[in-house]
Amino acid sequence: MQESGEMYLESILVLSQEDAPVRSLDVARYLDVSKPSVSRARQDQTGRSVEKQRVVSIV
Repeated sequence: MQESGEMYLESILVLSQEDAPVRSLDVARYLDVSKPSVSRARQDQTGRSVEKQRVVSIV
């Protein structure tokens, strides 16, 4: 995983410890990036999860 992906996941962890749902906008503000950057990072992470699920279901 790239450092940016790790930062994305870490920001979700930190923000989720507050008593509110984590929104893309919250992550963007926390990381000081644009909201589209967060959307791309989320898609990258989702794609990896789907790939892993396919491997598990085949085996």
